Amino acid sequence: MKEEIIEKEELFWGKYTIENIEEAKKDENWIIRREAYHVLGFTEEAKKDENWLIRLGAYRVLRYTEEAKKDENWEIRLEAYHVLGYTEEAKKDTYWLIRLGSYHVLGYTEEAKKDTYWIIRKEAELFFKIKKAREKNKREE
Repeated sequence: MKEEIIEKEELFWGKYTIENIEEAKKDENWIIRREAYHVLGFTEEAKKDENWLIRLGAYRVLRYTEEAKKDENWEIRLEAYHVLGYTEEAKKDTYWLIRLGSYHVLGYTEEAKKDTYWIIRKEAELFFKIKKAREKNKREE
C-alpha cells in the first residue's frame, strides 16, 4: 500500500494514476510528460514534443532518423550526426561543434579556413600546413 502511494504521488505528484496516465503525456509540465513517456514508452509523438529533452529521449529509444539532423536543438542534431554519420550539410550547421565534427570526419576544405568559429579556422590552417609539409616530404624522397 505504501509503495502504491509513493508511486502515485512522487512519479506524477498525485495528479495521475495508471488509469489516466495517457493524459499525463499532454500535461503542461514537461517533467510529467517525460515521466509518462518513461512509464508508457516513447512514441513517435514524443519526437515532436516542444521540450528538447523529451525529443532527445524519444530519438534515443526509437532510433535516430534523418529528421533529427534538422531538429532545432543542437544537442539532438549533434547526436544524430554521430549516430547516422556526418554529411556535407553538417558543415553548414549553425552550431560550431557540429561543423567541427563534420570537418574531422569528412576532412577540411578551403571553406573551413573562413568559418565563423575561430577553432575551426585554426584547425583548418593547421591541417593544410601539415598536408603541405607531407607533400613536400614526398617530393623530396
